[in-house]
Amino acid sequence: MKFQLILWVSCFLVICLGIAGLWLWWRRLPPGPPLPAPPPEHLQLEPVRLVFEEPVPFCLDHPSLARQNQAWIQHMQRAGTILRRHRVGAVIFLHGTFTGSDPLDILPSLRKHLPKLHGRWESPLQKTMRKAVDLIARDNGNFLPDYIRLFSEATGLEGACHHFAWSSANHHMARLRGALQLLDYLGTLPQLAPEQRVLLIGHSHARQVFALFTHLMTLSDLGEQLWTFAEREQLAHTESRAKARQLNALRFDFVTLGGPVRYSWSYLPDMRVLHIVNHRGRDLRFEKHRGFWRTQSGDYIQQWGTVGSDALANSPSERRANRELDQLLGKGLDTRVWLKTLSRRERLGNFGRTLLVDYGDSTRLAPNFVASVFGHGVYTRYRAMLFNTAQMCRYLYEESLF
Repeated sequence: MKFQLILWVSCFLVICLGIAGLWLWWRRLPPGPPLPAPPPEHLQLEPVRLVFEEPVPFCLDHPSLARQNQAWIQHMQRAGTILRRHRVGAVIFLHGTFTGSDPLDILPSLRKHLPKLHGRWESPLQKTMRKAVDLIARDNGNFLPDYIRLFSEATGLEGACHHFAWSSANHHMARLRGALQLLDYLGTLPQLAPEQRVLLIGHSHARQVFALFTHLMTLSDLGEQLWTFAEREQLAHTESRAKARQLNALRFDFVTLGGPVRYSWSYLPDMRVLHIVNHRGRDLRFEKHRGFWRTQSGDYIQQWGTVGSDALANSPSERRANRELDQLLGKGLDTRVWLKTLSRRERLGNFGRTLLVDYGDSTRLAPNFVASVFGHGVYTRYRAMLFNTAQMCRYLYEESLF
């Protein structure tokens, strides 16, 4: 016990010293360039403040449908009925940064330097890394296969619920590659008919994958530039644009969980967008960076993942490409811009409706930032499944579960 206390205090002091050093360094910097103006699309709905509750407790002993309370099962069955009534033909779950099939960003280098062998190694490496993530993260900020299976069985949408894995590397190129792969993946789902809806649920930077996806689908000005870039960098197949046009017959609904406010969105016909953010405080904006050690203000990574917070790509070619994408998507890696953007304390984007939910994960004295992943891991936990599903039904499809 004494050793654990010393360890917690040491970690706290190191982090505080790091933050203080960054603050002093930033104050000494000369004024930087102005931050980019907000994107022209402004379709923000009124935010809603909620408090997390479990109308029916989830049985965590074994997360299977058979072990759940009958009332919990009935609520989820009703959710499935609502989704089918609104013609939802597929539910696709996307993980966020560092919980995907290539969190260490090694596959692009492997493809370049070992082109004849990467095809043999890539799939086994991706599966191994996903298994490692599942083992370490469990249901903290991570969609486990058992979670998706339970959602599928509980809602009666067997065969319609899928997990889409993208690399999860923390930079522009990885997210653009993920959006292009999502286009290809949707084209492989044969059960989707015209006018059916696709519900995409994404954690963390999956929000940026969704935003890029909307631009690629609508061929907005940014979308055209992204297609030109992707084709030149050989990220897209020659038939990818044709596949995007075919998908225009579908209707898309997006739910983001703890997604940082970064990229702009483009409007797809009849699209619906819902953002859910773990938030505490009297203001609609983020309040206290210094309360991170007990998640006083909610989700800290949703704040820290803003403009300028990207990681450095492994290969020189990827770093060069990311610098080019900076001109289209905003600064990826820039500490000064990152610190200035943090001062905005933005919780709300300018597209879709945001639910500011107090998930009740804060503590009074004991540090909990590791267990809660700085308040960023609460959304994908089993016990939050029914609550989150109820909000989707209410705010996307205007029907209540309870």
